[in-house]
Amino acid sequence: MPKLYITGVGPDGRSKVVETRELVGGGPPAPAYTADGPVPTILPCTTGAQLLAGHSAPGTFSAAVFGWKPGMYTDAHRTISLDVDTVLEGSVILGLEDGEITLRKGDVVVLPGTVHTWRATEEHGLVLYSIVSAAPSAADAALPTIEPMEIVHGF
Repeated sequence: MPKLYITGVGPDGRSKVVETRELVGGGPPAPAYTADGPVPTILPCTTGAQLLAGHSAPGTFSAAVFGWKPGMYTDAHRTISLDVDTVLEGSVILGLEDGEITLRKGDVVVLPGTVHTWRATEEHGLVLYSIVSAAPSAADAALPTIEPMEIVHGF
């Protein structure tokens, strides 16, 4: 059964899963994740993960589909956005500072600016990345950023 993983930051300042729920169909729509008000400012990171460049104004939406093949992975990074990512086919490994999770077809993960990595499993993975841009914190606004494809390895 597909699952919803919501990530956040623990008391130790490290990224982790803060909630897990099974996604059950056949009933009325149920909220999966709600952020009240405008997209929040993403808090600055203290672990030194790379900050990906954002190219959209706060509150704008973008989506991309990315295919993972065995051997592909990313460096630790975070985004100035609220990401809701869905595995469409296969599986991928999401790395958080508190451990790893294998995401399978139908699984959804919410990443509100948390530090993470992606890594391919032995099978291919196809992921829909849905992104709502946020405003950077004052500390993040002063940091250098890198382009998203600069952290992907194993093509």
